[in-house]
Amino acid sequence: MANNIAYTLQILHSSSLEGGTNTFTEAINLASLVDGLEDKIPNTITLSTGDNFLPGPVYFAAEDLAMREALVSIYKQLTGKEFNSLDVGSGRLDATLLNIIGFDASAIGNHEFDQGTSAFAGLVGANLNGNTLDNIKWLGSQFPYLATNLDFSKDSSLSGLATTTILPRSSFQSTPEQLVSEGAKPKLAPATIIEEGGEKIGVLGVSNPLFRTVTQADGIQVLGGETAAEIAAVLQPTIDSLTAQGINKIILLSDLPSFNLDQELIKQLQGVDVLLSGTTTFLADSTDTLRPGNTAAGTYPLLTSDKDNNPALIVTGGNQYKYLGRLVLDFDAQGKIITENLDPKINGMYATTDAMVQSVWQGQNPLALGSKGALVKELTDSITQLIELKDTRIFGKTDVLLNGERNNVRTEETNFGNMLADANLAAVRKIDSSVAVAIQNAGTIRGSLPVGEISQLDAETILRFNNELVLVTVTAAGLKTLLENGVSRASAGQTSGRFPQLAGLNFSFDTTDAENKPIPVGQRVQSLALVDNEGKNTDIIVQNGQVVGDANRLIRVVTLGFMATGGDGYDFPGLGQDVVNTGINEQQAFKDYLKAYQTNPYNIAETPAKEDLRIQNLDIRNDNVIQSDQNETPTGLSLNGSSVDENVVSGTVIGKFSSTDPDAGNTFTYSLVGGDGSSDNSLFAITQNQLTINVSPDFETKSIYKIRVRTTDQDGLFLEKPLQISVNDIAENNPITDAPTLSKNDNDVFNIKSKQLQTTLQVTLNGRGSKNVNELGVFTVDDGQGKINGIAPGENGYNQAALTRMQTLFSTITNNPNGFNPEKLSRMFQLDSNQNLRFYLVTNSTSDAIRAGKTPISDVLFSSPVNQSITPSNDDGFILAWKDGSNNTANFQDLVVKLQASNQKLPLGAGVQNIHQGEMIDLRGITGQVKADFVVNREAAFNNFVGFYKVADVNGGIDTNGDGIADVKPGDSNYTQTAIGSRVAGVELTVNNQGNASFTDNFGGGVLYAPFMIVNGRPDVILDNNPNNDPQVYFSFLGANSDGLDHVRMLGNNTFGFEDLAGGGDADYNDIIVQLNLTQVS
Repeated sequence: MANNIAYTLQILHSSSLEGGTNTFTEAINLASLVDGLEDKIPNTITLSTGDNFLPGPVYFAAEDLAMREALVSIYKQLTGKEFNSLDVGSGRLDATLLNIIGFDASAIGNHEFDQGTSAFAGLVGANLNGNTLDNIKWLGSQFPYLATNLDFSKDSSLSGLATTTILPRSSFQSTPEQLVSEGAKPKLAPATIIEEGGEKIGVLGVSNPLFRTVTQADGIQVLGGETAAEIAAVLQPTIDSLTAQGINKIILLSDLPSFNLDQELIKQLQGVDVLLSGTTTFLADSTDTLRPGNTAAGTYPLLTSDKDNNPALIVTGGNQYKYLGRLVLDFDAQGKIITENLDPKINGMYATTDAMVQSVWQGQNPLALGSKGALVKELTDSITQLIELKDTRIFGKTDVLLNGERNNVRTEETNFGNMLADANLAAVRKIDSSVAVAIQNAGTIRGSLPVGEISQLDAETILRFNNELVLVTVTAAGLKTLLENGVSRASAGQTSGRFPQLAGLNFSFDTTDAENKPIPVGQRVQSLALVDNEGKNTDIIVQNGQVVGDANRLIRVVTLGFMATGGDGYDFPGLGQDVVNTGINEQQAFKDYLKAYQTNPYNIAETPAKEDLRIQNLDIRNDNVIQSDQNETPTGLSLNGSSVDENVVSGTVIGKFSSTDPDAGNTFTYSLVGGDGSSDNSLFAITQNQLTINVSPDFETKSIYKIRVRTTDQDGLFLEKPLQISVNDIAENNPITDAPTLSKNDNDVFNIKSKQLQTTLQVTLNGRGSKNVNELGVFTVDDGQGKINGIAPGENGYNQAALTRMQTLFSTITNNPNGFNPEKLSRMFQLDSNQNLRFYLVTNSTSDAIRAGKTPISDVLFSSPVNQSITPSNDDGFILAWKDGSNNTANFQDLVVKLQASNQKLPLGAGVQNIHQGEMIDLRGITGQVKADFVVNREAAFNNFVGFYKVADVNGGIDTNGDGIADVKPGDSNYTQTAIGSRVAGVELTVNNQGNASFTDNFGGGVLYAPFMIVNGRPDVILDNNPNNDPQVYFSFLGANSDGLDHVRMLGNNTFGFEDLAGGGDADYNDIIVQLNLTQVS
């Protein structure tokens, strides 16, 4: 042992302290170990690498009022003061545990923000509403949270708690007297200085550079990039600031996503002595007593060097209070670590077991009055009875271990991952049978379940985030892109939460090529096939790394709400369409799935990774996703219509194609091809599987048409066949017309049909007497009984199934501004021919609000004799009259509309106005300029401003670099600035109260436009770089609105009504009304 020791420091450390009921004993023991060990070395600091909070039963139980007595008692013992006004709140047990243990500093983990930045601010920040002790509602954390690469200045919840100055650790701590006299201290910083035994130790933190993709913290900006060199460039100036103050002992707390990255980073830095890694890589030495099943990936500590080749150390800690790391270091006079003095008998991982506690305390009582262990025990005892009841509610049973261990579920298929994905798929198929695939990120699975009963507490503990299930439709190519993201970080040493767990498909991926070189991200998925319940291929999507068949064929997917908004890098917002929030959450889906295993336990055991079928890692096994029986060529092609009447209009449907194939489940595309029998191909067209004629045939001129058609399966195998279409001779004095028809059966189900592929439903407002601002909509049903996926009206699940098909017609306002005549409004609505329809009314709300969870689906009125009257009109249409209950009258006069089938085309610009959040102008597919004539009305005190801006997709994303892909999305902190900054110049719509104004301007074609409303302001105020004077801005997209509510309604084709008050205001949607008439001019 070297003798030139100038200073000795003991570092006690842990990571991922997100606790649960199964960690109470470990938490008590960890506190006792800290209490015992810190007395053995005079100079001791205690540090965490972050992820100290995680939603779950314990986190939420802390908001129960029964916890208040325990919190008051604990803080009285810690401070000597009684806090009569101390509040309970979610996460405050966890925060109090950290204060009891006495942490000196912590990194900021992404899980700190799982409930959003405001929740985290409420945990770490103090709450004081006066200047006495009785006014202290919460003391906050008594140590700093550190992240050099995060900027909190734009986050309204955290900016007031953050400092960019390097302060002593004491500057983040407040005694009760200091809190009252000086106010709240900062809690967030890039670094801090801890003084122990006359020496100053610098401590800084670094957070995951993928922060915004793995948590709910859009207001926080990440500084720098993702590589070690980019991260080092951000950290080094802070390190230099510490060394400039004469500090030569520096510790880095890292919440980076991989141990490999930690190792690369320390070699890029100058002056860091110790890096505490928060990854799941587990280091221990040969003298450490580990828990059963734990093995070390390397020796504790890992000896390495910094950029200047000075000795440096990396250590890791166990998660969930299972281990305490202990590192005792000797430094020489220059602050260099004396590595030969590292003692494995002292250093290493201390398992938080009773035996380890007794060995440290050597016969003394670790739970003596006032000890850290005793305080933690008092706190955990107080919450135990609150959650024990949940463990008595049994959902089901398992005969096998359900493997959700982080190192497994984030790197391979597991039986628990399969079970949860199966549960999600089963849950949503009850409301939408077309859903084929379930995808969830492994980061939402927070542990394993042992053999035995599965309780409510188990479900809440494992599925802590309890995401809502969301339905999204993607293309075949889009599905491959999503899975490429899922395995983009699948490599040795990586345990990324984005790794997928799946149902409804099997796929294979490879991370290295034949020369063991890394395969680039985006090229790793080698095979992908949809499968049925028996695991048999139903559709081959990817073969040999390439999408096969029609890359644009659509696949319905269920995923988690976090992922549906882009979480963990899954680009559902950019790739998806027809998004539906189901209102079903993960825990409910799991509970329902377990009903089948209440008597007969679940028994599908875990398999080694080399035997996995759903997720096949080609680094360790061969690919058998595409099953061994070879795909065969189609054997037959038929058309269900071989004749057409003369004189029908161009575009008339002849019939539908079908194929015969030995391979069940194959999909086919159809095309006209040259060859024998193709002489009349140019006179016909194929759309999907329908054949249409592009001329009006005349029997006397030509009675037989010849075409040649090819059917091609998803693997490119094809069959060609010549076909003949005969023309029927029709008496000339009885010409065939193409008038569409609208009919109704005895079940009040309408049917609309035409000889065209699509037809138009025209809905005209005839009258309204409601006191509500209602929305009328329509949805398709599967048969004349109104069933959806086999569910009849009134049966369980029908309303949710209908929600997935709801399309908006228009809303009716009750207080019309002067000059605005709603009786002139109508909606043209395009549908596939031969559709069955039912109508619905949302009372005083919208379909968008229902999908967003802002309005219950119980507010929807479905057609019934109680609330709807239907009578024929004189022109082959119907009068649809509603009673919504707002007038307490028996008359059906709250809303009256006329329904007609029509040959008219949709008005220019109205192409997407039936979809979710469809208040937009669609000029895609239009070239040149489009003239826009605006009429503007107003009934509001505010001088509101309406304009339009370009969006890249129907979800409201904005393309900022011209590549056609959304770069800024609704909900992003810079969305408003970007939208207003890219508005259509010259379109400035304003009008005096109760006035009427007309404007004319031009839109460029080929673009999708969305409206915005600035409340009592103008664009220049938004763009003046002074956020303090910004007025409210509202958009068609609920996620872009500060209150998350609907502020724009469709009043008719190209007619929008706006609400200008936050929180819904008076919900009259007449504060400004804009009508557009669009004409293509060039």
